[in-house]
Amino acid sequence: TGDGPRPTADAAVEISDDAIQGSVINSRTGLPLSGASVAFAGATLTTRSDGTYSQQAATVDPRVLFDVSATSYETLYAVAEVLGTVPSVGLQRLTPYGTTADVTVTSGGTVTDTASTASVVLPANALVAVGGGPAPSTVGVRVTQIAVGTDSHLLSGDYTDSSGGVLETFGGVTLSSSVAVSVASGQTLTLSIPVSTRGAPEATANLYRFDPVSGRWVQDGTATLSAGMYVGAVSAFGQWMVGAAIASPVAVTGCVNDDAGLPAANVRVEADGSTYSGTSAATTNAQGQFTLAARPGSRVVVSGRRGALLTNAASVGPSSFAISPCLTLPSSNAATMRLTWGASPSDIDSHLRTPDGSHVFYSSKGSLTATPFSSLDVDDTTGFGPEVTTIRRPRVGIYRFYLHNFSQSFTPGMTGSPTRVELNYVGRTVVFSPPPGEGSALWWHMFDLYIAPNCTMTLYRYNRW
Repeated sequence: TGDGPRPTADAAVEISDDAIQGSVINSRTGLPLSGASVAFAGATLTTRSDGTYSQQAATVDPRVLFDVSATSYETLYAVAEVLGTVPSVGLQRLTPYGTTADVTVTSGGTVTDTASTASVVLPANALVAVGGGPAPSTVGVRVTQIAVGTDSHLLSGDYTDSSGGVLETFGGVTLSSSVAVSVASGQTLTLSIPVSTRGAPEATANLYRFDPVSGRWVQDGTATLSAGMYVGAVSAFGQWMVGAAIASPVAVTGCVNDDAGLPAANVRVEADGSTYSGTSAATTNAQGQFTLAARPGSRVVVSGRRGALLTNAASVGPSSFAISPCLTLPSSNAATMRLTWGASPSDIDSHLRTPDGSHVFYSSKGSLTATPFSSLDVDDTTGFGPEVTTIRRPRVGIYRFYLHNFSQSFTPGMTGSPTRVELNYVGRTVVFSPPPGEGSALWWHMFDLYIAPNCTMTLYRYNRW
């Protein structure tokens, strides 16, 4: 009552069994990117108008590097496993270009990303043509912050160094030039990387440069923390991040069962740090078991995916890293909502209304094994998230999802945080970002999900304050 006209429904989603599937989106708006390039293992795909891509068959490979690019966006190198027996489904979030400025090579200069304060200082005569010789008199230099604190998946690679060791990050920057140039021998550029992490930054940290051939981070220098920025010397253009090796990572152990209680093999499971910025992934064995790596003394959110189907989520740590009971994988239509945001507001709450009138939120977290068959799996009250809500065994009727700015803070509010919700249903991912006009509004209604008598799911995007 009082909702006004219902929005136009999204087109029906058909579940695909293609070996490679995914979507490419703008990391800041959540909007799909049409015409993006997705290159991997000798193949190159182009995203459709809705940002999706797919390939029917692919060779089994435990570690495939996806080169994802689009005009006016920084390239993302994403690592995935191709199982062959079940689809490999990905979501790639591309960061829009930062600030570009022309630098006169003979005098040098400073370029600052106006959106983030990331910057680079180029000394006089610091650039040469690739292979030697003089550089052009003027070179366009671009600096783009990679805001890994708001979303760990914005960083290229899989948080591993050149020897396969596990890393965490405190911030990232992509440094590019308009023409192919190199840093002259004996010269260095001074790079300032804003702190962007879910954890506590260290006073001194390692600088890492991304290697797009191996898909790993190569240590190359150190940086010192000063006034919210890591400052260090670099000798190349490319993707840089400041971070640290995780000494003696702890093992996160658990299992995945299907609806019948039987072990679920070939489920890709990920641990996403909620008290530090880093991820790790593994695939369940024939017994449904998995082992992941995490920073000691941390908390991580663990969830899994097999094709179109997603498990529930669990938060573990800082003392025990054994997940019990097992995560569960549905056998039919289900949905998951994953909320992330920045350091402030400190507490944003997920709310789900179900067809039977139940209200699933922080003080009534629901259940996946009894009515309402929906659950707030992971609640977060200290910023960043992720916070995860799961719908299992959908009932006929309307599921309504919305957020509440529990902190009632607007410096920034949900718009400036930035707040994102990923809705995953029947193998499709839809990302919501705040619409204009937040003002002092505390409530954000994103969507209704209608379950028809024939069990199909229809999405209605309200996206309103």
